[in-house]
Amino acid sequence: MAFQGRNRRERGAAALLFAVALPVLIAIVAMVVDLGYGYYSRQRLQAALDLAAISAARELDGSSGQRTAAIAAANRTLQDNGFTAEAVNVYDFGDYSRGRPLGSRFSAIASGNSGVNAIRLEATDDSPRFFAGIVGADPIDVTVRSTAMTTGRHATVKIASGLANLNDGLLNLILGALLGGNVNLSVLDYKGLVGANVELLGFLDEYAIRVGAEVGNYDELLHADASVLGVLGVVADIAKNAANGDSKAVRLGVGLGDAFPGISKLPLLVLSDVNVKLGDLLGVGLGNNASGLSVPVNVFDLITASILAASTQENATGQHAVTVNLGTFLGASVDVSIVEPAQPPTGYRVITEDDIRTGNNLLRTSQIRILLRVDWKGPLSGVITVVNGLLDILQVLGLDVDLLPTYGLHANDNLSIGINVAPAQARVTKLGCEPDRGEDRYVEMDVDTGLVSAHVGQIDRAAFLSNSAAAHADTFNVLGLYYNLWGLINPPIDILTVGLGVNLTVGGPTARPSVKASDALDQPAFADIAALFDEPGHEPDSAAFPSGVTIGTNKIITTLGKSLRDALGLQLGGYLGTYVLQPLVDLVTFIVGDVLIGMVLGPILDVIVDFLLDVLGINVGTAEVAVIGLECGSPRLVAP
Repeated sequence: MAFQGRNRRERGAAALLFAVALPVLIAIVAMVVDLGYGYYSRQRLQAALDLAAISAARELDGSSGQRTAAIAAANRTLQDNGFTAEAVNVYDFGDYSRGRPLGSRFSAIASGNSGVNAIRLEATDDSPRFFAGIVGADPIDVTVRSTAMTTGRHATVKIASGLANLNDGLLNLILGALLGGNVNLSVLDYKGLVGANVELLGFLDEYAIRVGAEVGNYDELLHADASVLGVLGVVADIAKNAANGDSKAVRLGVGLGDAFPGISKLPLLVLSDVNVKLGDLLGVGLGNNASGLSVPVNVFDLITASILAASTQENATGQHAVTVNLGTFLGASVDVSIVEPAQPPTGYRVITEDDIRTGNNLLRTSQIRILLRVDWKGPLSGVITVVNGLLDILQVLGLDVDLLPTYGLHANDNLSIGINVAPAQARVTKLGCEPDRGEDRYVEMDVDTGLVSAHVGQIDRAAFLSNSAAAHADTFNVLGLYYNLWGLINPPIDILTVGLGVNLTVGGPTARPSVKASDALDQPAFADIAALFDEPGHEPDSAAFPSGVTIGTNKIITTLGKSLRDALGLQLGGYLGTYVLQPLVDLVTFIVGDVLIGMVLGPILDVIVDFLLDVLGINVGTAEVAVIGLECGSPRLVAP
């Protein structure tokens, strides 16, 4: 009986303890349920806000209405996921850069559209309290943030130029028959065929040693059958040794050995072993003595004589720029850039949609750039001031003459002459991201090619030598003639002003290719890009970028005639210039340029010239453009 009483007392104690602990247990369960649902609500809001941020980032294309479009896209996404637009407290637009420390990579931009590539959203929602609400507790505030950026729409491009090249056609057949295969010849272009010379006597001696002939017996050697492969091998060895600094090879005289690595990489194995008369190939006669052989022979001349098959290797030595100061009296300088590789020389140019809108969408190159620039406010200004001082005698007649002004409203900064040989430029005009299939996407551009361009006037040195600005000469003020009636008329009457700003290009009309992802890249032109994307893991060239296009110059004469009037850049002002001389100049240039050359002679001559070049397989003034990739604005979440 005592035992049963003890059990009843223990059960009573347990019931009492349970009664005391029950409210605590209920409170714990209520807190866990409420907090757990709060966590669920937070995750649900975070997921919806992440999707909204991605949708908003997709609209950041640099347009004037991108902020409005981004907010609308974010709100639609929130509504599709069960939230209202009122949930969002903050829409911050800004610039996102991984180069900044974590936590400060996003930098807000209060207004405007320039530089905006990311959006940061903050949203708040209420999570109800199921149990705690019974006692009147407020809902849980859930606040989340999300940051997304867009890669932006941009194309990655590269450009190269050449003065002339031979690919297919009649001339290729002739040389190919001699060499036993196709020939690709290039003159003055980025692939490395430059004006290298070989001293003929040294070359013949080296060739005699190679074939076991008597050194010095040039008459016998020139009349002997020569192996094309043997000749190629000697030239290649000389060039290779010269590039490596061998004193004997340098003495033999391969000019610009370092700038012509292609000679030492000739594809000798693909050529047939054709025997020809060495003298016929060289086109050299002995005369009365051997002194006529002590001359340099241009390597390209050897090529056209079927001795060299041009290498497809790119000039790997980069851009050769030389700056020379001509002295201090004239304040003159000369900048020379020779044999430019594909531009930019390292890496590629990225052109965004914002660049297209602002006009910063140009790539330019040329094989020779020469800029002669005279500082008009330098030492020469004193001489000009003295000359203008002597002309002040005309003020007796009430005339004020300002010749080649160095000060005042019409003062010149510089007088420059710029020359580009084999110029080429490409201006990206549209990023074709509309097609859903990647292989159908494209990049539109304007491509200008030519043989030479000349610029006379005031030239910005940095822009002329760059590869992202157009070569252009602004007007150089030559003469100002004013009538001031001994200073009584103020401002004076403009009688005649003369300015000159020549921008003359011997080239073809602007080509407007659309480079598609499926267009094959010219591998010899951009061997480095082709090799990179031919590696395992990359899509084939025919299915996606990189892609390329080659443009040759045609209709040269017609284009020159139609552009002659504007290219001369003769600016005539004042009463005499505006109403008398300018109409006369316009009439003459219209008759000569637009009508006689552009409409009559040009079309006829261009048909003949273009036909002959096409038959021979010669391209002149070539531009080769590679589109390495096209990014169509992929949005992604990022850490702020």
